[in-house]
Amino acid sequence: MAGPADPLHHPGAGAPPSTFEEATYRKVTWRLAPLLMLCYIVAYLDLAGTGAAAGIAMIDSIGNLAGSLCPYAVGWLKQVTAANDSGMSMLAAFMVLGGLLAISVLARMVNK
Repeated sequence: MAGPADPLHHPGAGAPPSTFEEATYRKVTWRLAPLLMLCYIVAYLDLAGTGAAAGIAMIDSIGNLAGSLCPYAVGWLKQVTAANDSGMSMLAAFMVLGGLLAISVLARMVNK
């Protein structure tokens, strides 16, 4: 029997899967998202030589992360709302946001 002292026992083990998954998702989001944003900002500020390689790697990593998480987010939204429109709207909103961010980069920052 797994007790509280058991290192393999976690508090959400007896909870319904949705509660445990939501708690895990919140913890990961609140711990990982600020770190990724900080790394992205640091790489963005120094885009020359090695910094450019790090910036491109960071952008590629974020793209890979989005490519693996978006299908789950679309599926979750479809399950919650019972319609495909919400997932597609979320993807469209993120694409518009990405386009606006790309347009907002000043030419003097790109052509150093």
